[in-house]
Amino acid sequence: MLLLDEIDLQLVHLLQIAPRVSWRDAATIVPRSATALAARWAKLADDGVVWLSATRDLARERRLGALVDIDVDLGRREAVISRLLADPRVVGLNEGAVVGRLHVTLFADAEGELAAVLLDELPQLPGVVQARARPLVRVHVEGGSWRLDALDAAQRRDAAALAGVLREPQHAEVGGAQPTESRGAQHTEGGGAQHAEVGGGRQASAGAERESLRDRVLEQLLADPRASAEEIARAIGAPAATVRRHLRAVLSSGAVRIRCESVLDGAGWPLERSWLLRVPARRIPSLANELAREREVRLCAELHDRANLAVTAVHRTRAAAAAFEARLLELEPSAELVEVLTHLRTRKRMGRELDARGHALAARAPE
Repeated sequence: MLLLDEIDLQLVHLLQIAPRVSWRDAATIVPRSATALAARWAKLADDGVVWLSATRDLARERRLGALVDIDVDLGRREAVISRLLADPRVVGLNEGAVVGRLHVTLFADAEGELAAVLLDELPQLPGVVQARARPLVRVHVEGGSWRLDALDAAQRRDAAALAGVLREPQHAEVGGAQPTESRGAQHTEGGGAQHAEVGGGRQASAGAERESLRDRVLEQLLADPRASAEEIARAIGAPAATVRRHLRAVLSSGAVRIRCESVLDGAGWPLERSWLLRVPARRIPSLANELAREREVRLCAELHDRANLAVTAVHRTRAAAAAFEARLLELEPSAELVEVLTHLRTRKRMGRELDARGHALAARAPE
């Protein structure tokens, strides 16, 4: 098992907070030169030990999710896994301690599509024996908010400050002030005032063109979360200044979520478990708030099921996992523990396919 060293861990922690930070700015926080940090990141990324994932904000798009337990025929397990990995609706896939059982997180655009996946598509996959779905109601804590503990308090403050102002890594790296967006910038780009004078048709056309360009910027960002405005501009054939405005707008709007991940074993967190709880509905918000402060927690999700709360956490040791379970039940004495799931192998995390070691494979092109 490849263990990340202290500088690797600090770099990952920094990119968890500010994933588009320039290497020059990163060197003000992690004690290495910009060139050394860039080379270190490139080597780790090439090995699949670290990676960045960019996804559309599923909550913003009102997509419907479910946690699904799928039992498969052992002789066809890999074939089923391959089919699930290729499905963009499947964003997470774990192999559990019950051999032949897969724990899957998937999203659909509508109730009808979700029903079709669960009732029609999954049962027809050769090798699937049965599937049990628990629809998601609300995600209170998600994996993108989980952090390593490699940076000290001062480094974390500096990283958060960078994350709050940084929008374009290459522009920040070459120097100069960040371009500011004036109150009338949106009209200037498309000649808004002039379009308003000549009629609603041209104004609507300009708005559609801006929307199309912003969508193309978003697609490039999904493919490469650290792509600069200049790189995106070359890819889509648009002026860099215009792309930079759209890039800032996309990032600040929350339409895309960028998260930095690493091999959990190598980062010192080799164990992952989920707890399915039955909690009085009125107690879920307060318990979720408490769990958000527990550093091991990577997921806290409300479910439409008898077990109405799912909690996923990572641990350094089995003893730590047992201690967390005791603490979890102490936080809410009225909670009933319905089931404990041990994730032995993660094959897909937030849309990124992983090999049997938990290393990232090359990203598929966005659907």
